[in-house]
Amino acid sequence: MPLANPVYIEAPTVAPAAGGLYAVANVLDNVDVHIGASGARYLSENCGVASTLEDPACITAEDRAEKTFGEIDVISGDPFAVYKGVQCVDMTDNDSDWARRGLELTEHIAVEQWVMENLLQGATDLTPTPGTPVPVRLGIAILEGAAAFSYGGTPTLHMARSAATIGLAEEALTFDLNYTITTKQGALVANGGGYEVNVGPTGATAPAGQAWLYITGAVTVARTPVIVNRVLGASEGLNLQQALAERMIAVTAECIKYAVLVELEI
Repeated sequence: MPLANPVYIEAPTVAPAAGGLYAVANVLDNVDVHIGASGARYLSENCGVASTLEDPACITAEDRAEKTFGEIDVISGDPFAVYKGVQCVDMTDNDSDWARRGLELTEHIAVEQWVMENLLQGATDLTPTPGTPVPVRLGIAILEGAAAFSYGGTPTLHMARSAATIGLAEEALTFDLNYTITTKQGALVANGGGYEVNVGPTGATAPAGQAWLYITGAVTVARTPVIVNRVLGASEGLNLQQALAERMIAVTAECIKYAVLVELEI
């Protein structure tokens, strides 16, 4: 016997996933839409470290000539688009809000994947024996040490959520009441689902049972406002609605970019 039409009920309110890049990045909303054509950039005085000078009480002209002067770094990020499209048939509601909510809930995953596949490419591989993974706790230690030596600010680790789970089990990581992950020395940890693509600094995917960890300087995500476009009757003969929510984004990471290959075992 066929069932009667199901009763339409309210969909549950879903809380955004904790952690991830947006939990630790500097997120700038409603930036100029022209980032879609030219990306974003800023000047940073945070790159590089201070130097020492022997016997400063007797500085000569020759000493001054030997001092090093670094340029202020230009930090830039290329533009890309993120979008969420939905469609439905024979529904009378406006589905624009569906597309917008879908983008808001999952945008960070697409951005994290873009970061790993693009922004983190070319990172310096610090794996002690290239191609041979180290424990997650050792990988974190290597990256934190390298960052501390060459960057004065709070660095950002980038890793898959599965790798962060192991880091927590090994007590190399900790979390606050909002489940934002940090190392025990205060380095920020971006551990969203987009990093599960697990791409290395040369573009090759890590073998099964292994993962790439990265560390950079401060991360900034510049976002334009969300634009939603709706089309009715998108398919002949059907009452088809299509809605598309999209925005332009540029992500920057300043000064340092290192990587380590780790094994996903405790």
